[in-house]
Amino acid sequence: MPGAGKTSICEYLKNNSQATACDVDDGFAGHFDQAGLEQDHWEPDFLFLLLPDKIAQLKKESANADVFLCGNISRPENYFPLFDKVVFLSVSLDLLQERLHTRSNNPFGKDPESLQAVIDHYPSTNRFWNKSSETNMKVKIVDASLPLKEVADEVACFCTDGKLLRKSSHQLTKSSAGRISSNAE
Repeated sequence: MPGAGKTSICEYLKNNSQATACDVDDGFAGHFDQAGLEQDHWEPDFLFLLLPDKIAQLKKESANADVFLCGNISRPENYFPLFDKVVFLSVSLDLLQERLHTRSNNPFGKDPESLQAVIDHYPSTNRFWNKSSETNMKVKIVDASLPLKEVADEVACFCTDGKLLRKSSHQLTKSSAGRISSNAE
């Protein structure tokens, strides 16, 4: 979901671990209309899809490194096979709206149309991720209302099967996650 904390987690992992952390908004996904043509802007009926060539390039460049691809995409189930682990950051609708209103790094969710799209998709998105986490062992829901470090630790430990990710003297604690494929928010 937009505003759940994906960008904050991505930045935290970039700055505090040896893993590669990328945001899908940085050229790894694009907006597509119903005819499948890529567009340079968002519309309510457009899909936000991963760009296969960019994902293949990232995988090639990363080789055996831990890579976190953080973001929200349409039809996330189509991309599950690309990733070792998938994490959904979950927050209440009230907190989500508050974060969208107050964030300064992304305008999405600030105008009435995009905010209404988030509100409208909130129930079905949560149902999808709840069902996915119950039926697929590579999918985990993380409570993103917790402090940033706790959320990042849980994401990193889950995705790396408990391996500690270190950068200089900083250490992520061993509480959960590793390779973020996509928060198909």
